[in-house]
Amino acid sequence: MIKLTMLIRRKDGMTREEFREYYETNHIPLAEAHTPYLVGYKRNFIVDQFAGEDQFDCITEFWFDVEGDYAEVRATLFPADVQKMMAEDEANFIDRSRSQLFLIDEQASPPENLQGYSGG
Repeated sequence: MIKLTMLIRRKDGMTREEFREYYETNHIPLAEAHTPYLVGYKRNFIVDQFAGEDQFDCITEFWFDVEGDYAEVRATLFPADVQKMMAEDEANFIDRSRSQLFLIDEQASPPENLQGYSGG
């Protein structure tokens, strides 16, 4: 399993509401239809920020059902035609120069180790 996380900044001139609406109604169906190894796709929209500079509008998480090194499988996950199509659509709502993409090694605590766990 490969996980990517993207910190996304909306395009200048867009409100957060316009950004979210475009992302959810236009970009998501496009991504879901053209990314065959995608098995998880979460958008965490920023509602409020308590510290630091206001830099991002969404933290997006992607999971892909593939094994191996990301550099080796990237072309399989995102063929050139899909990359082009997605980049063209992203230009409508994302400021790519102020967004960041990360390869993630996710570690989770077992629920039973957490204070709020009730055994369910």
